[in-house]
Amino acid sequence: MKKIFFYLTMVASSLLFSCNEELEIATSAKELTPTISEFSPATGPVGTEIIIKGENLQKIEKAYINNKEVKIKSKVSGGYMTIEATSSANSGVIKLETSSEKSATSTDAFTYTYPTPSLAALPSTLKAGEEVIVNGENLHVVTKLFFVPSTTARSTAHEAQIIYQRSTELVFIVPIVPTADFKLQMNYAQATGEGSIQSSVVKLVNDGVTVNEDLNETYAVGRKIAVTGSGLATVSKVLIGDVEQRLLSFDATNLEFEVVDNPNLADGVHEAILTFVAGDKSEVIKENFKVEIPTFYKWAQREMGAKVSGCGFSFETGTPADIKTNFAELDPVAASKSGGACIATNQLDPSITDDQYYSVKPYMFMHYLGSGLYLYGPSTSNSRLNQFASSIGTTYGTPNVQFRTLDISNPAEKAVFDKITSGTFTNADFTPELINTFSLSGVGSDKRSNEITGAAKAYSTSSTDPRPWGGVDLKGPKEVQDYDPNTVVLVLYMKPSKAVWGDVEVNETSISKFGFIDFTRSNQNGHNSMLSFDVYWKRSAMK
Repeated sequence: MKKIFFYLTMVASSLLFSCNEELEIATSAKELTPTISEFSPATGPVGTEIIIKGENLQKIEKAYINNKEVKIKSKVSGGYMTIEATSSANSGVIKLETSSEKSATSTDAFTYTYPTPSLAALPSTLKAGEEVIVNGENLHVVTKLFFVPSTTARSTAHEAQIIYQRSTELVFIVPIVPTADFKLQMNYAQATGEGSIQSSVVKLVNDGVTVNEDLNETYAVGRKIAVTGSGLATVSKVLIGDVEQRLLSFDATNLEFEVVDNPNLADGVHEAILTFVAGDKSEVIKENFKVEIPTFYKWAQREMGAKVSGCGFSFETGTPADIKTNFAELDPVAASKSGGACIATNQLDPSITDDQYYSVKPYMFMHYLGSGLYLYGPSTSNSRLNQFASSIGTTYGTPNVQFRTLDISNPAEKAVFDKITSGTFTNADFTPELINTFSLSGVGSDKRSNEITGAAKAYSTSSTDPRPWGGVDLKGPKEVQDYDPNTVVLVLYMKPSKAVWGDVEVNETSISKFGFIDFTRSNQNGHNSMLSFDVYWKRSAMK
């Protein structure tokens, strides 16, 4: 009998526990359903904090007014929360929603009001970077604050940072902009969109580094940018992002710099912060400065001199290659080995690795040899680099750079020639497949000009030995003469090879990079000779 009683007790307890569990689950499910009992205020402008009372509000994840999502400000408990009437919404009922898509909707609608802000007074002069307090009415509805140029000479409006605002008071920080006259523009919400009002003209004073230009264009690598402003004599660095640019010249009111490449960026247009560094201060000149990383570099209006200049030309940077005074930094591989980087013309020393070869940026240089001017690739000869400085010794340079004149009697090459000389050569033209346009075997209407050679002759004073590239009607080695627009040279930067140069097949698989030189002017004066030219150079290596 006791056993029967025990079993009955167990069954009853089990049934009771099961019923209680179901009741608890049902109660829990009911608690997850939110409700709205009331909210206040019933009306208000953009920015109004709406207090909502109800039940089970702790699980709310999203809030809406008239089906437009607004900001949740706080969730104090299951019966109390606040939301903000943001500018994204308009008058309508309030809806609250949980992550499990359970929702509650108010019976009444919240009504947006659209008061117009106004300023009581504004100082006639403001200082860049200072914190300013202004008074007025309905200032709590201001959504954005701008300093707008008072003349059409400048077009960029500069946003001010709002620190604090209430109906009668607004606190903001004056943006860092050049000294100029501006109007303070307050933007605010309206039923049909955004409205704005402007103050009278105020003078904004900046005692630090300022730039007058808006710099709204897209600036490609290699472009030189000249700006005017104030305090520019104190600038020591120009940065785009974290990459230092090439500072060319500056004084108190003028500065010029050149945009350099950022190897961490892919081809295309990128936005970065343009900063001028002056002493221990960094002035942000343009937050969304647009820089174009091209398929190829265009180094315009470059110059290279013969022996007396001491410099060649670097294809990667578009800058002079300092052979005379800084050869160890220009070509450390060649400088570190007796005899240089090669054991013979264009034949790399077996001990040099590919990484070492590519660590030296490709460069070229020029010599006057009595019979004419010659371009040289560094590995072509071991008796040319030491003409710049005897301390270099009998040395082969590291990069294997070769030259070949475009054959304008060939229609395909003429098409490339025409685009380069007319300035219409674009990224779309400079593809890896472009190299297949050119015959690299030394055949053509002018075999000498079509031969691939690391020592390209620039001109000759002999009428029976015409130069294979350059202008026409050259009358003497000391005469300064503009080139006719009929000379473009293909430049080949070869991959590292330890084979005898005569056995190397020059084709797209043995070329690392290529480019073009468009010669524009020559000052022929023996070892003081100078060449002027534009360079088009492929940014990425061939596959």
